[in-house]
Amino acid sequence: MDRTIGSLSYIGIERANKVMKRLLMQFLSVVALIFLVMGITVVALLSNAGFFKKLEPHYAGVCSSLDTAGDSAEDILIDRHNGIAYLSALDRRGLVEGKDVKGSIKKINLNAERWQLESATTGNPANFRPHGMSLFTDKNGLQRLFVINDQDVEVFEKDSNTNFSHSTTIRDPLLFAPNDLVAVGPNQFYVANDSGAHNQFERIQETVFARGLSSLIYFDGNEMREVVSDLKSSGGISAAEDGRKLFVGETIGRRIQIFERETATGQLTHAKTVDLDTGVDNLDVDSEGRIWLAGHPNTISLIRHFIDSENIAPTHILRLQTNEEDDELTIDEIYYNHGEEFSAGSVAVAYENKMLVGSITERKILVCEVPRFSGS
Repeated sequence: MDRTIGSLSYIGIERANKVMKRLLMQFLSVVALIFLVMGITVVALLSNAGFFKKLEPHYAGVCSSLDTAGDSAEDILIDRHNGIAYLSALDRRGLVEGKDVKGSIKKINLNAERWQLESATTGNPANFRPHGMSLFTDKNGLQRLFVINDQDVEVFEKDSNTNFSHSTTIRDPLLFAPNDLVAVGPNQFYVANDSGAHNQFERIQETVFARGLSSLIYFDGNEMREVVSDLKSSGGISAAEDGRKLFVGETIGRRIQIFERETATGQLTHAKTVDLDTGVDNLDVDSEGRIWLAGHPNTISLIRHFIDSENIAPTHILRLQTNEEDDELTIDEIYYNHGEEFSAGSVAVAYENKMLVGSITERKILVCEVPRFSGS
């Protein structure tokens, strides 16, 4: 009797050991799977951020720098008819460091023998921190300047002194995270929100898994409405001269979306996606219809640069032009630098034989000779 009980106890212990081993193996398998998924996610995140992208510094022209008096020019736009460059001037490095900074719009007379910065606006809002800008000129030459200021759009009107006077402030809940805008009329414009995340979970989906949550907003002069809802962090926006095409850059998506535009209603129809393998920032369409853009090929370096200015971030300039024979886009890589010469370039605009490059953080702009390419 005692021997039987002992045998049964032994068998029970053996079975318990087998169950425990099986459970342990299942647990280890789950842990291994979790680490595998985490590893794949990290690699995917780094790859999507351009961490493994290797480029050699190059530029076919010569660049010099123009000091911007302690401010950076995150956005630059050109009034080609009058030969004036407008700069979105703000000490963004100071802003990152928690300083109470205020910005302004500066201008440069590009036809002057010696370029210098001058004030371009009057009556600025009390807490003016300009971001993306757009200039609209009507058929009579009257101009309005539209500027993103945190979550508002500020409108300036050209006065008799060739400066812009503040006219009105436009705000709306749809201006969730405005980054850039393009004016298509005296009161009409599109705004690109660079984020659509309303909580931390959505933010992780947006940044880690490149989920498209950003929206494109259209203001028809009376009300705002969402016209696109699935962009992957829309960093820059511009329009063709006739207003019939809209170009929207995606920083996380690393591409440009091209839309056909119905001028009467503002409605958009998707036409083409152009993959670029760089985190697209501001866009500019030149007098020949070519798209100039600044990109962030390695957004991990950009984040590190925000945290510590000693960490440089690459500047990447591309130019896109349409081949008239087959309507395909030719992509010219104009400029690349690891950041030693110029960090975190965010905009490139061309005027005659010059290229002006602005940065999110650099307290200067680059002024470069534009190299010639086939088809230039």
